[in-house]
Amino acid sequence: MKRMEARQDGKANGIKGRNGISKWIPAAAYLVIWAFAVLVFWFFTGEGDAMGYSLVFLWVIIPAATLIVSFIISQNNYGGKWKWLCSFWFGLMYMLAEYVTFSMANNIAFNTANKPELSLFAAGTVISFLAMGAGHLLYVRRKNDGS
Repeated sequence: MKRMEARQDGKANGIKGRNGISKWIPAAAYLVIWAFAVLVFWFFTGEGDAMGYSLVFLWVIIPAATLIVSFIISQNNYGGKWKWLCSFWFGLMYMLAEYVTFSMANNIAFNTANKPELSLFAAGTVISFLAMGAGHLLYVRRKNDGS
């Protein structure tokens, strides 16, 4: 009987629930989207594509991915009280998205070394904090309804 229960909760099959690998899936998905955005810039955009790339990736796709992944992390309470630190990671990744694309292309073209734009770090962090807050409210509501 106990063996049957263990299989139903997934632990006997090697499926790890919220405390295992599944909590890393949103962050991994974000990294794939982020890396795809960088690869598109370097391999598939030309001189006239900068504005379109910027609008699509830096102003829509990466911020949307930040919102969605931050919300998922928070609503599932991945990381517990430490989940809020993820917002700083998202801020860093948002800043780096612009830096490893446009700033780096500028650095190469003009043989300079520009610093990353710290305002983009703040923007990415704020986007993530807002989604984390909404996800946390949903998590607390679900937790209170279930009790």
